[in-house]
Parts: sequence; structure tokens; C-alpha cells
Amino acid sequence: MIVPKRYGKGVLKDHMGYTGLAVVNDGEQPAYDITIHNVQINEGGKLTFHCGHTERLTKNDGEAFYPAFVEMRLGGIFGSGLFDFMREGGVVSITVPITYRDSSDNSFQTDVTLERDVQKSGGLRLGWKQKRIRNPDSEVMSTSPDTSSIVIEPAQAITRNVETVLSVMTERKNWKRTELAKLANISEDDALQALRALKDADKVIPIDVDEEPKGTFWRRI
Repeated sequence: MIVPKRYGKGVLKDHMGYTGLAVVNDGEQPAYDITIHNVQINEGGKLTFHCGHTERLTKNDGEAFYPAFVEMRLGGIFGSGLFDFMREGGVVSITVPITYRDSSDNSFQTDVTLERDVQKSGGLRLGWKQKRIRNPDSEVMSTSPDTSSIVIEPAQAITRNVETVLSVMTERKNWKRTELAKLANISEDDALQALRALKDADKVIPIDVDEEPKGTFWRRI
């Protein structure tokens, strides 16, 4: 049984600096093909999860952690800004579906709710409920009438762009957006979106240079 453990900061080396959803297997049987689905928060943003798939998780494996991002039309922010985004948009709660199967190939879905609660650490209260579902035959899966349809989609491009741009930036060097776009093999607009998200997460800072070549440079903190 896949259940949420916490929404908070990553604790392993690869997850340092990220905020996301951690889940555990609270049952005796292994869970397979665990997939956490991206969800639309409102018209202004979507909650997405990087590396949102785990092949197998047992009770003894501990938590599986999925870094979260809020994608917006003109950029995005890291998962640490989810509470503020919900508050500013008047969103009370979000439901994040997690699908998986057991060793007998039975399929299940855990609906994780993230509800605003200022008395909780990080401002979000976790809740969940589980249900049995039909084995999906396609990438689009219908749920019960009281929930919206879920589209299983690949990891969003912005999450990849953010990590790629950060990985190519060496410390103690100023970077132009055009240079980063070429190194990351993405468009300049995508590079700017990634840089804005990294700036919001205090990973990079913009620097205005008066000397030639003039313009805005970016430096990794």
C-alpha cells in the first residue's frame, strides 16, 4: 500500500535543494510500476514531479522522493513555493494521484491530498485514500465520477531544463543565456524560464555587466 510520508525537503544527496512528495510502502507486498501524476492546480499553474516513477518499492526500502515543480505559462518555481502559489490563487487543496500494481498485477490508486493548513510545517496538511482501479490499457485512464480524468504524461520539459541548465553552469563564472541554451541544447526562451525558476530557488543570481559584452549574465550561487 503506497501512502504519503511527507511533503518537504529532500534528504538524500541527489535531492538536496529540492522540495517534493515522499511516499512509502506501508504494506507487506512489494509495489510495482509506481507512478505519480502531474496535476493542474488552476489556470495559472500545474504541479509536476521530476523522476515521477519507481519500478519497485518494498516496506524495507524506505521512502521514494519525487521533487516537485510548479509550472507556469511564463516560467515556474520549485516545490517549496507551492503553499504560497496555492494561497495567492485561492486554492484550498490539491489531489495528486499515485498509481501502482501489486505482485498479482492488481492495480491501485492512492489519492494524496495537499491541503493548506498554516498550523502544519510548510503550511500543507497531507491526507490520502486508496482505491482499486482497472488495469489501464492506454495512457488515458478514467477514474470514478467524483474525480476528474487523469492523463499519464511524460515528465515535463521545464523540470529537465532546470536541471540541465544548472548542471552546465560551473561556479565562479558568469554565463550568458545564449551560451547556456547552446550547452543545454534548448531554446533561449526555455533557458530563460529555467534561469527564472533557479533564481526563485536561490540557485543563481542575475548580474548586469556594463563592460563589453554588455547585458545580463547569470552566476551559480
